[in-house]
Amino acid sequence: MLAAAQLGRYLADHSPDPDADDVAEDPTEVTKAHVEAFQAWMIETRSAATALNKHKGL
Repeated sequence: MLAAAQLGRYLADHSPDPDADDVAEDPTEVTKAHVEAFQAWMIETRSAATALNKHKGL
């Protein structure tokens, strides 16, 4: 649940996708590209272990 919540916050606050705000509100709209961008952001901003945990959680 935490990983999904963090993905939503990432989409609302950090995603370069202009439509990500809408996607953050509707989980059925999340695409593979959104998840990949979130994972890349996690790797850049968190430890490798944390990024791996979020990957597994999603």
